[in-house]
Amino acid sequence: MPIDPKADTMLLWSREEPTDPKYTKPFTRSGGFRGTAINATYVRKRLTHAFGPVGLGWGVEVLADDVVPGAPVIDGSGRVLGQESVQRMRIRFWYHPAGCRQGEDGALAPLGPRAQSEQVGQTTYVSWRRGKNGEAGRFETDEEAWKKSLTDALTKAASEVGIGADVHLGRFDDVKYVEARNQDAEAEQVAAEGAARMGDLQEARDNATGLLERLEAVTDGEGYNSAMAAALKLRPSLLRLGLREEIDALRAAMEKAKRRVAKAAA
Repeated sequence: MPIDPKADTMLLWSREEPTDPKYTKPFTRSGGFRGTAINATYVRKRLTHAFGPVGLGWGVEVLADDVVPGAPVIDGSGRVLGQESVQRMRIRFWYHPAGCRQGEDGALAPLGPRAQSEQVGQTTYVSWRRGKNGEAGRFETDEEAWKKSLTDALTKAASEVGIGADVHLGRFDDVKYVEARNQDAEAEQVAAEGAARMGDLQEARDNATGLLERLEAVTDGEGYNSAMAAALKLRPSLLRLGLREEIDALRAAMEKAKRRVAKAAA
């Protein structure tokens, strides 16, 4: 039975599945296994975008962690030199599928019920490194094993709601798919930057309009100084956005207000 990506139950997955290739990199493990790794901070950013800030819209609880024996290390004569070990971690990943919304007081609040799932992650904690160029082999300890296990578990949990799922489905093995995602990601970024700029433009114009109205009502030195401070604070954003007409209008309004205040004081 084919999966309908537009089904109500698939909306979250379909929205979150596409991964930006610039936050991935290929890797090769011992034994020749090859795959694609996703940047852990990018995964957390995607979770925050989807559900809200960590601790509010989503979060992780560590249910258990331990270190277990790994493979024994045996030299050429059959003597056991020691044993590797593996750090394991089991987590509960929780999130609000409906995300968060900003209330009238400006504070974010989660919407709807909380969902959760459990996952495991693991990392080699003590490993054996073979010597090179005649050097003796040695055991090495990974001091970041716990962090890596948590990241491993969280990345798996995130894929269960669709984030990075195209990587886990093996679609990044297809060069054409990666090229298409690169093009889509670039277009999405341009659109997002354009939308952000339009929002900045509108906000700056609204602030300039409000300040012009404020200047028209200035009748004393205190009001003038306050408006001047607001104009100086607003000017850099107007310059950055190329709003020369608003800058000129504010300059003219400041001059009129200055003359009006001086005349009233005379």
